[in-house]
Amino acid sequence: MFGNNSAYNPAFVQWVTGNATAAEKAAGTSAPATQPQTDNCAENQPRKSVVISGIAAGGPGSWDKIFREGVLDEILSGRNMIEPVSSDIQQKQIDKHVEFVIKSKDGNHRFERLTSAAQAIKLSAKGGAFDLEKEFGLPAKWVRSMDRSFQLAIAAGILALKDAGIPLVLYYKPTSTGGYLPDRWGLPADMIDETGVIFTSAFPVANSMMGDLTKRVAGLLNNKTAKEVRAFCDKFISQIADPALKVEIENWYQANFKDKEIEPEAFTSEFILKTIIIAHSHFCQWIRARGPATSMSAAGASTAQAIAVAQDWIKLGRCK
Repeated sequence: MFGNNSAYNPAFVQWVTGNATAAEKAAGTSAPATQPQTDNCAENQPRKSVVISGIAAGGPGSWDKIFREGVLDEILSGRNMIEPVSSDIQQKQIDKHVEFVIKSKDGNHRFERLTSAAQAIKLSAKGGAFDLEKEFGLPAKWVRSMDRSFQLAIAAGILALKDAGIPLVLYYKPTSTGGYLPDRWGLPADMIDETGVIFTSAFPVANSMMGDLTKRVAGLLNNKTAKEVRAFCDKFISQIADPALKVEIENWYQANFKDKEIEPEAFTSEFILKTIIIAHSHFCQWIRARGPATSMSAAGASTAQAIAVAQDWIKLGRCK
């Protein structure tokens, strides 16, 4: 069955040959006893060669764009892109009452509550400038409805197509007068049905979910009209005897609340679009791909898992 065992994972070959019957071993047609031999690759059956023809990546560094030219070379050359964390960000860590693990050599690990700047994270990778609308041409409405992980993935996908030498072509839409107007860019027509898309991320939609819910809760607690704030300040000032303190409070009101109507935080349909993991759908729509598409997450193994699934799709003929 295996004309060239080197083409298979050694562990798989060992498993198959270990389950072969004596007759199969003698005939050289080793196949799992629990699976029909016809389901396995025959020696004369052509196997698809799978290669990576284009790659793209963003990188940290607040001094430049995330998707800057040469960022992969910076990573491979070992450039240090870690930056100090500001005191304001350290204080935000403390305000969250984060619990962290203290590890010990004897195995007596323990949890502690973050209470001081001395315990806070001092160094971090920071993202630089990134604007999916301005840099990559996606509509503003689309961009607003996407989680940050979606936006980054789509940018990387567009640049990977460019790196692979796959041109996006401009499509046109007919008008009521019989003419044509530019519509948007997409894959060449002969690649549309043969292109699959996999989106993978360790923690997709987490930022959007926590951010939108936090704003909503804050809005319920803090949204007051300008009239209500003015009434509160007047009542507070009337109980103060010190003229200088009265002036200070009035100045604070004038600087922060005068003529400013506080709008309640809206809980819009964008929350659903940001928290359903559909980055692959967005990307397919943008490049007009109609092959298989899915999303997955496997923590630190997410990338390896996605590449394995992509390879399987190509070998099975689901896409090219």
